[in-house]
Amino acid sequence: METVSRERRKAQVLKRLETSPYRGRKDRNPSAVQGTCEWFISHHLYHEWPGQEASKILWVSADPGCGKSVLVKRLVDSVIQTTASRKVCYFFFKDDFADQKSHFSALSSILQQLFMLDTALLSDEILLQFDANGRWLAASFVELWQILIKVADRNPDTEIICLIDAVDECNEQERRQLFKALCELCGSKKSLNLKFIITSRPYREIGVGFKPLENLNLPVIHLSGESDSEMRKIVKEIDIAIRERVKKITVQQSLTDDEQLILVSRLLSVRNRTYLWAHRTLDLIERQLEISKEKIINITSHLPQNVNEAYERILCRTFSKDKATRMLHLIIAADRPLTVGEMVVVIELQHHHQSIDDIEIEPEDRFREKIRDICGLVTVSESRIFLLHQTVKDFLISMDHSEPTSLSWKHSVLVQDPNLTLTYVCVWCLQ
Repeated sequence: METVSRERRKAQVLKRLETSPYRGRKDRNPSAVQGTCEWFISHHLYHEWPGQEASKILWVSADPGCGKSVLVKRLVDSVIQTTASRKVCYFFFKDDFADQKSHFSALSSILQQLFMLDTALLSDEILLQFDANGRWLAASFVELWQILIKVADRNPDTEIICLIDAVDECNEQERRQLFKALCELCGSKKSLNLKFIITSRPYREIGVGFKPLENLNLPVIHLSGESDSEMRKIVKEIDIAIRERVKKITVQQSLTDDEQLILVSRLLSVRNRTYLWAHRTLDLIERQLEISKEKIINITSHLPQNVNEAYERILCRTFSKDKATRMLHLIIAADRPLTVGEMVVVIELQHHHQSIDDIEIEPEDRFREKIRDICGLVTVSESRIFLLHQTVKDFLISMDHSEPTSLSWKHSVLVQDPNLTLTYVCVWCLQ
């Protein structure tokens, strides 16, 4: 009876810690192509880091579109494996929904994973804490952080590795609190078997966040993917990914060897290539209904030279600018991802509609097939609709219309527009 009660209490704790669908958010990212991510996995700093007790943080920075999230997914899925003596937990920050940019969600998810990997780590002491103050405890970053420290302290033979992706997309105020906790961990005299791999864009404020550790002579190990030497390696791996994707297009479109060669050589001739640029550019090519050597030469003679140009061309292919704009507004403004079933209704909503019966609702399966034709910069995962990448939001949002641009979609959305669209939909639903 006591065992049953204890298992029930454990289940309740795990339920309280369930604040974000962390596994699904990880799997939103594409899997790494074979032969990529090696710039990091083979780097001496990565290999030396586990043996350096003083260096609990390995910070990996790289420019947007260079595959940081794909790298972390690869590390979680197949490189840094959970074993009897090592527990690997993760969280992917994303600035598109409230739960994915919260340090509280990150820590809750990490603790839930940790206790699910080994329920013995969920000690009687921690259970009693949750019994006494469960609701308050589960809503406190400080208390949850202390629980993580306690687990590491009480289990010195268990190595705990936390992989945190895109920390720059964490809420700014919460990120400061997270960095303060990390700095206190590194400055502590306790010898804890707890380490972090953290990725971000190479923003100054991230480096500033780790500055207190340098003052204590406890430097964070910084593997800078934006440095010239590492960028050369990353570009070589981007070329591997391009060749692999072109192979798939060759099969789908029945390209000849000559056509395949032209396509690859033209793509590799573009300077400043990134994974993001390659994916979006190849999306444009893949969606060509008819393909020929002449058409490949024509298309590749006018390739987008950067991600913004690729985004512009993808959005210009929409068959309904109004629907594409509304879809983007709703995704940007929503606190949680909208489902396909919700979007199929609100995308058709008009001022003259008095009730849902007035709306001609398309069958959900058919609408799902059309989503990318309405807006090519969104993706569907587990029946929920997301932006393809954080940079889509950066491309669209403008604080004002003062910045001149030759791209019609770039900064076409004023910062208040998405909220106004969502408010209109919500008010209609309440009437």
